[in-house]
Amino acid sequence: MTGSRIALAAIAIALAPAAARADTPDAPFPNLPAVVLVKSVTATSTFKDPHDAYAAWKTIAPETRDDPNGMMGARVLWSAWCEGKPDEGIGETVTVTLAEPTVVDAITIDAGVWRTDALFAANNQPTSLEVGFDGKPVTVAPSGKTDTVAKAPGAKGTKYSTITVKIAAVKKGRMNDSCVANIDLMRDGAVLPVALGVDAAAWKALPAAITAIEKAIEDPKRAGLEQLLEFPFSSADPLGFNAGFGDTKTGTVKTWGEFVAACKKYDAAHAKSDTGYADPLGCTFPVNFDPSDARLDLVVPIAPGQLGIIFPGHNDLVVEWLLHWTGTAWRLRTIQPFG
Repeated sequence: MTGSRIALAAIAIALAPAAARADTPDAPFPNLPAVVLVKSVTATSTFKDPHDAYAAWKTIAPETRDDPNGMMGARVLWSAWCEGKPDEGIGETVTVTLAEPTVVDAITIDAGVWRTDALFAANNQPTSLEVGFDGKPVTVAPSGKTDTVAKAPGAKGTKYSTITVKIAAVKKGRMNDSCVANIDLMRDGAVLPVALGVDAAAWKALPAAITAIEKAIEDPKRAGLEQLLEFPFSSADPLGFNAGFGDTKTGTVKTWGEFVAACKKYDAAHAKSDTGYADPLGCTFPVNFDPSDARLDLVVPIAPGQLGIIFPGHNDLVVEWLLHWTGTAWRLRTIQPFG
């Protein structure tokens, strides 16, 4: 699975059992958190790749994958921005531009290539970074594969519009590339969730779009859903694993006609199932929403204009929607297990 993930600590909090809410109103759907809107992430140079694998925006929306040498559920930073100069890249800079002035009191930087220890050692390792908060510089010294914190120079509560990370010095590796794997925006010691390439109008439109998509999915005829999907569309249900029916399979459809055919098979299989379960294989299925659950949905940036929305559930694996902002509307492109 590709796409960006958020800090594991935040995931653990969000997926912890919910407290009783007998004296509180029902949770809204969707129950989205406040986010920082990131207008763009740019760089003075980028290592060339036909698949844009080293793009600057990957510092804000990093790809993570399962750590083969870690504990169950451990993830590693798989992606990184890498500068594109033929030398060590001293002076090359990543700039995070916020959609509006926002309170950020620090950033956390994972400097270097973190995919494996071998690749970390083989590439240049940044040893000094100049971090600018609206042009006011702070110098930090990364050391090994540890988070590097750069505190904002302004008074508490100061709002910033741009944050820059400039490579000031490196320890040379066998491969002469200098990289940054991840940048987290921080406030009061917590990582701020972000939406990348999403402006205020798009964010304002998101709750109504999610509600409309869920309503169309729940409709027996899925009325109105065609205009809310993006093709190719894919789906995979985590219940297929949790319920002991074997690993769930991902189904992909390229057109509305293929989607209708997939849903016809899904509905028929579901009606005949003795267990009440059938694998959707390219069709949609409703969110397992619990109105007594006060936990917030999780929002993760996937790419510019693309978000993952993770709905809290009471299973080990929960559902994630991948949505794309077209510039005028939100479209659902994937339903998949998160994890």
